[in-house]
Amino acid sequence: MPQTLAEKIAEVGRSIPNLLKQGDNGEYSFLRAVDVFDAIRGKLFEKGIMIYPAGVVEVTRSNPYLAISDDITDEVILKMRYHITDGSETLVCETAGIGQDHQGKALYMASTGAKKDLLKSLFLIAGFEDDAEREKNVERIPDGLAEKLDEAEKKFGSDLREHPISRRDVIAWGQACVQSKKRSAAREEYLESAGVKTISELKRKDFAAAMAWATNETA
Repeated sequence: MPQTLAEKIAEVGRSIPNLLKQGDNGEYSFLRAVDVFDAIRGKLFEKGIMIYPAGVVEVTRSNPYLAISDDITDEVILKMRYHITDGSETLVCETAGIGQDHQGKALYMASTGAKKDLLKSLFLIAGFEDDAEREKNVERIPDGLAEKLDEAEKKFGSDLREHPISRRDVIAWGQACVQSKKRSAAREEYLESAGVKTISELKRKDFAAAMAWATNETA
């Protein structure tokens, strides 16, 4: 009797070795998409199994703005539907990925993340840091960071859009004002219209508009 699609996938899963986290962005280690794809792709093709995108379920783009370097900074959350088939049977799966980039690549990063998440979920691939109930690695958390995050959430709420902008954003706004020759009086007037006294008090949800004003991108 020929193997079912589920049996083929299970056989592929049994042959996949434990994958080590080779990626490191300076804050945490992670499984690289290239390592996950390389470990699985050939084995799927040997079994005559194809995975292909069957449609976009949802795309959400958050707070894009024009930075002083003329690069777009944005975040894209992509929900995708995939078909897994051997030509006789087909499984339908949905997964999501998130991408953050300053050069217009957030969508492609989210797409890659969605595919990686699909394969990790399908073949139960995970690392220590993916475990929601793991013991925290305190060596990787800067002193006081957890307390600061808790304090910020208590003060400003759980919606990050309502939190004040970061120091990096404060600097970026100031540099944009300098380049566009916005004088102190004009800055103060704008901040007053935004309901704050200083730029550091500005909420994240209002930063895109503030950058547009600072870079003369407003109509």
